[in-house]
Amino acid sequence: MMHAGLKSAHVMCLANIESTVEAVLSYHPDRIWLSCGGFYGSGSMEDSIACGIAISDLIKRGFATEHEIDDDAQHMLMAARWYLREGCLATEELIAKLRNQQVGRLLTDIGHGGDIEAAVAGIGMQGRLWDDMAAVKLKLATNDHPFLVPDNSRTGAKNND
Repeated sequence: MMHAGLKSAHVMCLANIESTVEAVLSYHPDRIWLSCGGFYGSGSMEDSIACGIAISDLIKRGFATEHEIDDDAQHMLMAARWYLREGCLATEELIAKLRNQQVGRLLTDIGHGGDIEAAVAGIGMQGRLWDDMAAVKLKLATNDHPFLVPDNSRTGAKNND
């Protein structure tokens, strides 16, 4: 990604989809690529659903139409729509599904099953952590400084905002 000449590269999770879409659109891109995490060579359901929600948001904002997105984006959108109810995420249903997936079972086996609820809906997080995560816009700093910084940072130096 660092050598692809992209205008920006951002990191997104279920918490910060809206703020990330806004940040990406602020660059006025011609094209947006979404890349998901995975587990042992296969895609992860939670990342595919997060990307599908972002695609749904991009379509609503007029960035693209459903007929303009590629097959992978169509798959992500279809997966996300299963859990979207009138624009809201069916968190309990998604949490139940993720608990029964391979990663969810492994997290539970090592005593971190609560991470699923935290990642999907902020359940169990202290204070304003979920709200803070929702507002985060992380991007790749620069090709010379390949680490994540707040989107409004130009250098990668600590931002005091």
